[in-house]
Amino acid sequence: MSAERLDPMSAELASQFRDAARNALREAGRRTVVPYRHGRKPDDHEVARVAADDVPQLGPILVAMAAFDDLPLFDTDGEVARKAAVYAVRSTVDDGVEVHLLRATSSRRRLKRTKKIPAVWSGQAFEVLEEDAVLFDDTFDAFVVEGQVYVLNQRNFERSLNFLAAAQKAAKSTVRKAIAGLSITNEAEFLEAVAADINMISKVRGIAERLKDPGYAASMTTDNLRRLSQEHPEVEIDWVEVTPGQQQLVFHSDVQRRWRILKLLDDDYVQSLVTEFLYESNSKQSLS
Repeated sequence: MSAERLDPMSAELASQFRDAARNALREAGRRTVVPYRHGRKPDDHEVARVAADDVPQLGPILVAMAAFDDLPLFDTDGEVARKAAVYAVRSTVDDGVEVHLLRATSSRRRLKRTKKIPAVWSGQAFEVLEEDAVLFDDTFDAFVVEGQVYVLNQRNFERSLNFLAAAQKAAKSTVRKAIAGLSITNEAEFLEAVAADINMISKVRGIAERLKDPGYAASMTTDNLRRLSQEHPEVEIDWVEVTPGQQQLVFHSDVQRRWRILKLLDDDYVQSLVTEFLYESNSKQSLS
């Protein structure tokens, strides 16, 4: 017969975390929502948003918390406590909205791990703190609600979840899918350049969204790109013939040209209906 499971926190502590969740929601509500971008720190009046599915490290955390009864009890002296980089709190606020709060942490959050001498007042004298107390914050780096992550402290969020490393890996995977129908003569160099540049990673995220449209993905062919470069040599896209009739794109790593292939994949070149001039545009809104 299994032992009866204890509640993870007192009602008073749960109430404080519920207040913290409400405060996080209110704080995000006061800010302007902007897409999450690596390397771009949101201004104080902004909050970055990213789909929870696009943060692979979050999946196991949210799944484990949903199956709370199967989670092992936390041991403050165990291996997990020593290596923990983030803690998460699940709370239900008004109207039954479920919020997951995320905060970077370290062993310094435990009083016994600090260089101070922890003591408590017994009513008559200060005494040694026998149990290890854990310090929680009343503010959080990010929260998850209805499948979206709202990032309030981007630096802590990225560091605690090692998000940048995961994003670099995901960027390579996305670019490989994007260029599946193409051929780049120095593909490995291109992939490494994309993964090493946080701004390129952000660009790749936009490309990934566009490629979800089957029509868009089907248009990214060698023939279409060749036609663009032939009709508009000012775009300066280079090709090399590897065998008769087979052309490959050339990636250039210098600052002036390193973005050109990504700009092609993101459809950044648009032509005016009035003047027929070709423009480079990073901000586009579909009219069809």
